[in-house]
Amino acid sequence: MTLILRQSTSVVVSFGAFVDKTDGVTPETGLVSAIDHATTGILLSKNGGALTIRSQAVTASVYDAYAMYRVTLSTTDTNTVGTLRMAFIETATCLPVWQDFQVVEEEVYDDLYTASAVGYLKPTTAGRDLDVSAGGEAGVDWANVGTPGSTVGLSGTTIKEVTDVESKLGTPAGASVSADIAAIEGQTDDIGIAGAGLSAVPWNAAWDAEVQSEVADALDAAVPGSPTANSINERVKTIDDADVPGRLPAALVGGRMNSDVAAIQAAAITAAAIAPDAIGASELAADAATEIADAVLARQMTEGYAADGVAPTVAQALFQILQSLTEFAIAGVTISVKKLDGTEAMTFTLNDPNNPTSRARAT
Repeated sequence: MTLILRQSTSVVVSFGAFVDKTDGVTPETGLVSAIDHATTGILLSKNGGALTIRSQAVTASVYDAYAMYRVTLSTTDTNTVGTLRMAFIETATCLPVWQDFQVVEEEVYDDLYTASAVGYLKPTTAGRDLDVSAGGEAGVDWANVGTPGSTVGLSGTTIKEVTDVESKLGTPAGASVSADIAAIEGQTDDIGIAGAGLSAVPWNAAWDAEVQSEVADALDAAVPGSPTANSINERVKTIDDADVPGRLPAALVGGRMNSDVAAIQAAAITAAAIAPDAIGASELAADAATEIADAVLARQMTEGYAADGVAPTVAQALFQILQSLTEFAIAGVTISVKKLDGTEAMTFTLNDPNNPTSRARAT
């Protein structure tokens, strides 16, 4: 017989009978350790799944009587709705034992099996169903109401009439509210999505005076103390704050402002103010190029030498070439190049002390 269990609820069940494997009659009373064993004890199959060892976080089983044991199933053991088979076998001692259960949801169990259970809703005629909405509420399907043509007393119910609806919406301008909506839709369709239908609206000459008046009012309005960023008002305020008229010369020369270099504000011309490639060969006079070349060639260099393996500056490269040709000493396979003050600047290593064919920088 299948017993009913409440889902995810710990329960003590009577499990047996455990009888001797030889005579099939004698009760086996000393199997507590065996049925509670962590790996070979009672196995469970949930809803047709593979048999697995039951949860170990339970109260120890106890022998009851008549070859039956009181076994505790934990909330983990009963956490799956559906069939539950409990089985045990120890071939050296007893015959196989099993018991089947049906695990049902908590609410179903409480409605049917607890003390003072309310039971389930049922129709007055067997074999019929009760209408229930998708949300679980008992619904009313007028098509399925018994004797729908009979008179039903609604004296305690207020029924909204059509006149009540009209008092809220107003009397339709046309044949019906739906006809009015259709007429409105016809007008809005001409406007189109995002006003697409308004692109061909012709200009009305009567609007000229109104637009001109609005613009004149806007131009005559005082510039606010904190105008909107990047607006015309902000630009006008910036010019006004800078006192541009006060910075212009009193008289123009040939229609242009005239000023000499001495009048240019200090630090007014900076490197950042000159655009890249603004001054090229075509912008330089021939004498300017000559002066630049003379200045470069006549400039005294600062002595310096690049480290081994590091790309040199022009001045470092010239010093390395000059000193390598003019001031050096050879000792065995080592060439020591001197600085201007006679100290060592760098060294080279020859590939042969007597007949060298190559040298490499060492320091």
